[in-house]
Amino acid sequence: MILSEQDQAEIAADLRDRLDGPVGIELWTKPQSAIALPESEACIHCEDAVALARELVSLHPDLSFTAYDLERHPDRASEEQIDRPPVTVVRAHNRTLRFVGYCTGVLFRPLVDAIVFASARSTPLSDQTRQALDELPELLKLDLYVAPYDPYSADMLLLAYALGIESTNVRVTAWEMAEFPQLASQRAITAVPMLAINGRQFPGLWSEDQLVEQLRRSAAGDDSPVIRDHVLTTPLASADEQRATPAGTAPRGGGIFIPGRS
Repeated sequence: MILSEQDQAEIAADLRDRLDGPVGIELWTKPQSAIALPESEACIHCEDAVALARELVSLHPDLSFTAYDLERHPDRASEEQIDRPPVTVVRAHNRTLRFVGYCTGVLFRPLVDAIVFASARSTPLSDQTRQALDELPELLKLDLYVAPYDPYSADMLLLAYALGIESTNVRVTAWEMAEFPQLASQRAITAVPMLAINGRQFPGLWSEDQLVEQLRRSAAGDDSPVIRDHVLTTPLASADEQRATPAGTAPRGGGIFIPGRS
């Protein structure tokens, strides 16, 4: 068991009260090799991610679970552009949300909330935001880099997923970067949250209206950043660095914490 009995009871009650239709959850993994593999090929938390997903879907009959193996389903993986497991895919009402990595710490609660929003294809975003999203002229690809110890990441994760639920012109993939330090180095991610819009990176926490304005500019070919009074970030620390950090010194926010993770 990964979720505590108390967490399971709280989530089950929340889903019972708020879930408004079927949601499919897919989990892409690959077998763990006994041979030490490069980070890009290893899947250290694949078994944990599957166990967590199965526990989650067991809490409500409208949640379904499908497991995919990259080695057994290479053509589908290529079609879905999935190559770095574990990857959680949430599908509902022609909307797709992705999470690359093991979704734990402060990131788990926003994922559950996003599942609820996706079930009804409705979010708390404003009518002005919905109108702006409807007017986007082209598809925008959002890559959100987050960490399980960072409360700003949790807030950004829910906002980004809400945008993806409200609009088919916004495609959201979240990346848990503490799990992939080599990838973080390759993509020059030193702090979280970091949002990339069609590859252009913008650091920090965003308000709803400011982010929508940035999306509007990006869709119009204008890469100038929206000016924010504060750009709130947290230094990125790898999973190994987190384990070496004295207890109580890493920033934390609200949400469900999974045992064994900071």
